[in-house]
Amino acid sequence: MSSFFFFLFSFFVSFTDFFFLISQLIIVVVFKSFALINKFLIFFGLSFVSLSIWAQQQPSDLREQYDNNYGFDLTIFQGKAYQPEANIESGFPFWMQEPFYTGSLVVNGVRHDSLWLKIDIYKHNAILGFYDLNGALNQLIIDTSKVDSIFVNGTVFIPSPHPKLKGDFVEFVHRGTVSCYVYWEKQKQVNTNSNSKGYFFSKQKSRRCFVYQGELYFYSSLSKLCNLFDKQKSDLIKQYAKKNGIKFRRNNNAQLSQLLDFVDQINLYQ
Repeated sequence: MSSFFFFLFSFFVSFTDFFFLISQLIIVVVFKSFALINKFLIFFGLSFVSLSIWAQQQPSDLREQYDNNYGFDLTIFQGKAYQPEANIESGFPFWMQEPFYTGSLVVNGVRHDSLWLKIDIYKHNAILGFYDLNGALNQLIIDTSKVDSIFVNGTVFIPSPHPKLKGDFVEFVHRGTVSCYVYWEKQKQVNTNSNSKGYFFSKQKSRRCFVYQGELYFYSSLSKLCNLFDKQKSDLIKQYAKKNGIKFRRNNNAQLSQLLDFVDQINLYQ
């Protein structure tokens, strides 16, 4: 009998130990499951935050990459598509040459270099050429509302400074008491010697224009410019021009700017 009770007691102890081991194993598995779940939740949360940050940074990164590749800001692309003149038998509407110059554009105070630029002096606007992402050549009429100046072939063009000046751009010479600009133009004419009724462009012409006290003047001689001032100042201007060998009729903008600097001085101190 005692042996039987000892057997039952041993069996109970063994069963209790087995149950304890099973319960411990379940606890370990459960806790490990919770740990895995926590790790998964942490990983998912970090991934979501990283993805959100990446998504927010993408436009800026793409913009920076585009600027690095193309060297200028996307704001210069605001304009209308340029439509070339049709049925032209000879000549072209552009200042100096038909191909693009490599020049610079100042937009909202920021200078963008190494751009393809040319000035249409028939319709009096500026053209920007560029290759798009598909490799096709595009031409845009530059929006003058955001342009400060254009540098091409050693010449500066600025938006038209006076409402009576036709077109978008003029060549800049001097800004001061008397501001000076060069107005370039070409004419499109019918070729009467052609059976196809085509057109040709005339040779380019230029006129110097001056702005004094808000009024626009086209002068081709020094005497007419001097008429803007009283006799004392007029005599001083003529004497300065003669002394420095400044010939008003010559297309020398550097000399003319020098003369107008002197006009600024006498107007300031007299």
